[in-house]
Amino acid sequence: MADRFPVSEVVQVGIESVAGTAVVPTKQFAGLNIELDTELEVDEFGPMGQLTNTIVAPRQEWSTGALSGFPTYTEIVYPLSNLLGAAVITTPSGATDRRLWSWNPSASTPWTPKTWTIRRGVPGATAEEAAYALLSGLNMAFSRTAAPSIGGDLFARRMDYGASLATTGVTVPTNVPMLATEGDVYLDPDGASIGTTKLLRDFNFEFSIGDLFGPLWPLNSAINSFAAHGVQKPTLEAKLTMGNDAAGRALVANMRAGTPVFIRYLSTSGRMIEASDPYKFTVDIAAMCVAAPSRADEDGLLSTLEWTFRVVSDPTWGSWLKVAVENNLSAL
Repeated sequence: MADRFPVSEVVQVGIESVAGTAVVPTKQFAGLNIELDTELEVDEFGPMGQLTNTIVAPRQEWSTGALSGFPTYTEIVYPLSNLLGAAVITTPSGATDRRLWSWNPSASTPWTPKTWTIRRGVPGATAEEAAYALLSGLNMAFSRTAAPSIGGDLFARRMDYGASLATTGVTVPTNVPMLATEGDVYLDPDGASIGTTKLLRDFNFEFSIGDLFGPLWPLNSAINSFAAHGVQKPTLEAKLTMGNDAAGRALVANMRAGTPVFIRYLSTSGRMIEASDPYKFTVDIAAMCVAAPSRADEDGLLSTLEWTFRVVSDPTWGSWLKVAVENNLSAL
């Protein structure tokens, strides 16, 4: 048997029509990594009078892993669709190649995520496959002193260790990275004005959704892994590292009054989709302060305040999260 080297391993992804029904992969990411490992729960028993156990019984087998990488305008729609479900895809007026992908997830009604089939292996050699791959959360971070990042935990059904990589029909999305130099942060008092007031001394923006989905394990001998996923109350958080100035200290009033603020992160690429229409990525959130500001400094040069927020549903705005991506993809 030929040796298998990690540097030669590739990961392929297929978008499932029905969660858990495996499909042939069609995508290989250039800006995202996917780690995947087998998880096994066993029950052990040893009777009195014996040093060793007599029963080691497998109970649960599934896969767990993580998504990581560098966010791009073209690949970001894949993890967003996996977590938040199908986007509304429209062609803006006057556009030919440009597409607008929009998500406005409900605060109460579960949506249908676009699960993946994942294959990992070496071309022409061994590979593993896991269906029903689903992100349980997603996090993103942007600053000018570190690389932009995207990540999240995922789970999938148990792995098939006898798979092989797809040899045809797999494409790599055009790589258009979100550069740190392209980002802006806006902070406004209501949803109607979101995106109006640009912050001039914000040094970091972080946004995360955690523990949104989990696997369900019914007693059913026909199922060799989990049966489906369930929705649970997630952890929704955002952070801003602002200058210790009038803008940064103004949030003290919101903290003490328990009133929301509305945050926008907008990344506008220097590359054009067509004519003068650039690639864009926008995250809008309604948020409330959940911690007193933590004082620090930016490279020892400037006093800063780090604000931690809980993302909340705002009835006037009618949402808790809105995400929009403008790129040249018309489908996943």
